[in-house]
Amino acid sequence: FVIMVNCQPCTTECTILDPPAWHMIALPGDLCGECEDGNLCCALADDLDPFFAFRYDPEVGGYVQIPPCDAVNYEGGMGFWVRTYDPMVQVCADVKPVTAPRCVLLGDGWNQIGNPYTFAVRVADLSVEYQGQAVSLAEAAVNGWVSQYLFAYDAASGAYVMLDPQMGILEPWMGVWMLAYVPLEVCIPD
Repeated sequence: FVIMVNCQPCTTECTILDPPAWHMIALPGDLCGECEDGNLCCALADDLDPFFAFRYDPEVGGYVQIPPCDAVNYEGGMGFWVRTYDPMVQVCADVKPVTAPRCVLLGDGWNQIGNPYTFAVRVADLSVEYQGQAVSLAEAAVNGWVSQYLFAYDAASGAYVMLDPQMGILEPWMGVWMLAYVPLEVCIPD
């Protein structure tokens, strides 16, 4: 089933979340169809019962809980937490593909970002924009703007995994922690 939104196809993308645990995820695209307003409840509540999600907001220094359904206006590139209670939970969302590099605003401190694509992205290919300058993630780390180390959560082991700055991969549906020392944008290449 394909719905055309702004000349972009709206497709259903699915993944399996296993084991029953917390999962830090990101959707592979921008929400579309009836959920195009960025409403994660609309997109995911039919797959997760009970449904609630959390997104860390560095400006408030804590988590924003969803629901309420208008608490976060989701865009591809954002990461967030969901909880599963059953094994092998299939989660699906109607999304339109992100077809250009996606820049995500980061606050000073820890931020949740994620892969907005249906394909893997190398951590080394991320770039950072700060005060009109666009540089590689490695150079931004040397400049003291960000940490070059991103952290994913492994639900199977219940532990964080550091992604290698040169060889690490952001898989589709993957959310990660990124530390910014100043407010800036991280850009995820297409």
